[in-house]
Amino acid sequence: MSHKRLKVLIVTMDYPPRYGGLGSVTYALEKGLRAAGVLVRLLNFDGSSISNRGYLSTRDLFYTSATRNSHFAPHKILNPLSSLAIDGGFRDFVYNNMIYRISQQFIKQFKPDIIHITRAKLYCAVFGVQEPIVANCHAEEVRKAYPIQYIANNAAKILCYSNYTRNLLVGLYPQSTKRTELMHPPIDVKKYRTSDKRPRRNQVVVMSRLEKAKNIDTVVKSIEYVPAQILSKYRFLIIGEGTEEDRLKKLTDKLHLDNVVTFCGGLSENEKIALLKESKLYVLCPKRYDNMAEAFGITFLEAQAAGLPVIASRIGGIPEAVGNGGIYIDDVDNPREIADKMTRMLTDSQLYSRTQDNILDRINNFDTNRWIAKLLIVYRSLLGRDDI
Repeated sequence: MSHKRLKVLIVTMDYPPRYGGLGSVTYALEKGLRAAGVLVRLLNFDGSSISNRGYLSTRDLFYTSATRNSHFAPHKILNPLSSLAIDGGFRDFVYNNMIYRISQQFIKQFKPDIIHITRAKLYCAVFGVQEPIVANCHAEEVRKAYPIQYIANNAAKILCYSNYTRNLLVGLYPQSTKRTELMHPPIDVKKYRTSDKRPRRNQVVVMSRLEKAKNIDTVVKSIEYVPAQILSKYRFLIIGEGTEEDRLKKLTDKLHLDNVVTFCGGLSENEKIALLKESKLYVLCPKRYDNMAEAFGITFLEAQAAGLPVIASRIGGIPEAVGNGGIYIDDVDNPREIADKMTRMLTDSQLYSRTQDNILDRINNFDTNRWIAKLLIVYRSLLGRDDI
């Protein structure tokens, strides 16, 4: 007896080649579902809005049922000072009308069994639909605002990447408690695993979007306090792009660290993996910024999958990502503490080896195949089907 293939529509605004963990997760979602035999279609509304211009229509300049709410109140979208705001301004208003229009058309054509949105702010893509909605939720989205409120009230299942995010969500919207589930983000572990015994290079890696919340300036400052016998042997590689790049480069020059710090820019997935596999340590110590904390940190998993112990801060959902696969700093603004923890990990061979053993014990729990299997269980429960 043949069974109808499960049809899933993924709606996202984060997808390669955009750099970042959320894009990687979306790619893993699409690829994993296809490998499991699911019929998948993906709508990507580029979060930068650059590639969306060709899809805009005159009708997107006017209210729809999806945008007729307090989030897009007239006084907000008509305010010249906030017209380009990415949250509630006129540009965002037009963007969401476009999402609503295109998604409605595509849903009618594709007739999906499940609609999976990768951010709660994409609520317009599922506004008023009859199909079950699965929504990923990120800590930065959890606040008193119509988009997250709509998802909290209407999604059949809300998936949070960390307990930190889940606690924020159910604390603010307790009505979502029974429909909210923890699902840590996945990585393709086998892509990062190294099987050879070649010695690693003396390299310390920082890999992130170069933004203030990532606190990379404090990591750069910490290099000053690393003992000379280590500093003379190691290179510090900063991978990523962002608004802080120029400031970080100037800081590096000011501290006369340009001979040990290299800015690698944005690398391809394969380049990133190869670099992690050949390095010795991963460092990233985000801090609270604008009253928000890092919700998880998928790069910690990527580093660990490549066999690298990590140095990390304790805020938000980071301890869920790092576990016992690294050591933590307590004062994110103290470069001396970061330097001390780096020095300890690089000089204490027993600690280094023990941490690598811990990584081997935990990292497979985050593998994409396991994550997809859990997700299919979620889909089955929503559809009442046991044949997928």
